[in-house]
Amino acid sequence: HEETLEQKIEIIMAHFEQTVRDMLRGEAKAMIVTSSRKAAALYKLTLDNYMRKNNFPYKTLAAFTDSIEIDGQSYTETSINDGVPEEHTAREFKKPDYRFLIVAEKYQTGFDEPFLCAMYVDKRLSKVQAVQTLSRLNRTARDKDQVYVLDFVNEAAEIKEAFEPYYTTTIISEGTDINAFNDLRAALFVAYQIEEEVLDEFVTLIDPDAEEIHERANSFLDNLAKKIIDELPHGSMGDVIEEDRYGEFLSIGNMYLKRYPYLAQVLGYSDLEHEKLYLLLKYLLKKLPKDPKKPLVEILKYVDVDSVRVVRKLQTKIELLSQAGDVRDEEIIPQTPIEEKEDPLSQIINDVNKRWGVDFGPEQQKTLNAMGEELTTNESFQNVVYNNPLQSSELEFKRVFGGKVDDQFEVDRKLWEQLMNNSELNKYIEKKMFRYVADKILSLREE
Repeated sequence: HEETLEQKIEIIMAHFEQTVRDMLRGEAKAMIVTSSRKAAALYKLTLDNYMRKNNFPYKTLAAFTDSIEIDGQSYTETSINDGVPEEHTAREFKKPDYRFLIVAEKYQTGFDEPFLCAMYVDKRLSKVQAVQTLSRLNRTARDKDQVYVLDFVNEAAEIKEAFEPYYTTTIISEGTDINAFNDLRAALFVAYQIEEEVLDEFVTLIDPDAEEIHERANSFLDNLAKKIIDELPHGSMGDVIEEDRYGEFLSIGNMYLKRYPYLAQVLGYSDLEHEKLYLLLKYLLKKLPKDPKKPLVEILKYVDVDSVRVVRKLQTKIELLSQAGDVRDEEIIPQTPIEEKEDPLSQIINDVNKRWGVDFGPEQQKTLNAMGEELTTNESFQNVVYNNPLQSSELEFKRVFGGKVDDQFEVDRKLWEQLMNNSELNKYIEKKMFRYVADKILSLREE
């Protein structure tokens, strides 16, 4: 269905922009796995159109066999890819401008692209096919330490079952609760208390414009690592078995490193204190040997530039808020903040009257206000806004807003008729109301 496809593309682009785009120094790529040749062609045409309308700079390629007819027009892989020969598709995809490869059977197996960091699956995958397809992400590249799969069709349990014959450890997480994650941080500090001054000092020693960790930062990490080894009990001493707090610290720390990127990138959760701890642990845990009696490990020299810049950005934001005398815990809100101040309802009414020549007045403003209040206090929608990027939240808003519009038949016939009979006006008010409601919900969270 065309509308469903557009909604999926909105979700894909929201995820890619927030999570994938800046990986691998801004060269990360994604694959969209579709259910048929026609689906691949439709995805390609719809995604290209979406990017043109929203001014995205990326290029896409589709891969499928033979030809397919859509709305009376025949497409081959070469024609839909603007003349790129079929045998050159994989090579063309390596160019930096191409960020999305849309496939139907082709390239689901045997395809080797190290910069592939995300996969969007819109197809049922059998056991062997699931392993073969998702394994396209399993190609190494510098700075590639995580990959993402967004699946519209398959259940997590089914994918886990498909992989279990090949892996003995837990391979799929059912998700991460933010409160549980805060508990994890607390548990880490119980194992070993890292002072706030230590985190702040390390952040100042990392230069985001340098390619390597310089001597002062290395020396700082060495001293901290030796201190942790000296102060934490770690296993047996003679016949007495001591509490292995050193091993506990390593275990909790590694769990923290695995879970925080999910919260920060998939859910959009960002917090300065967590970012500083994540940055420190990323290097510190590489220094610490599993056996504390062995020498410190030589860590990789490359700086995680993205992590440093996130910390710098959050520090700057807090400093600016402090200067304004209005410090708020904005960084704990797991979604992208609204960038512009929303129009009040009266301005929405005025804009609609000017653009469409309707005669909305105080009654229609009162109706929109009542609809906004109902949506603002809707706990289910509040959770959607708190835990998702705005682009994803807007999809849910469209559904609930449509229901509210239907309810206005007896309440405000004038508004209802315009919304039902003028699709452009409907879309305009829907978008403005979403921004209005989302802003109010986020304001409630800040109070």
